[in-house]
Formats: sequence, C-alpha cells, structure tokens
Amino acid sequence: MTSKDQRAQMVPKMQEYETALLEELAATQVTKIDLAEYQPGQPHYEALIAAMEQQVRYQWPGFATETL
Repeated sequence: MTSKDQRAQMVPKMQEYETALLEELAATQVTKIDLAEYQPGQPHYEALIAAMEQQVRYQWPGFATETL
C-alpha cells in the first residue's frame, strides 16, 4: 500500500503520462480517408482485404487451428 506522500509524488507523473498518451492518440487518429484508394484493385484495398482474411483465418483459442 502506498502512503499519501508517495501518491502525491505519483500524481504529476501520471498526469504527464496521460497527456503524452492523449497526444499520441490524437496524432494517430484518421481525419480524412480518400475513398479512391480503397477501390478494388488499389494497393490499399488489397492490403485491407488481405489483413481481414488473415484475421479471420487465425483466431483464439489457438493459432494451431485454421478455418478454411
């Protein structure tokens, strides 16, 4: 268990971490998507479809089982 003094020292550091995390999240948010890049035959579209197929193919409870 932490004392009040230890908590008081942790609060500014936790606020600093929270601010840094929120800034990182804001920087990685998608603000505009060019739908022309996601038309069939485009590289972005093909990569998206491949990622979706891979996600469905390997699922928990184990990576040893594959769905066909």
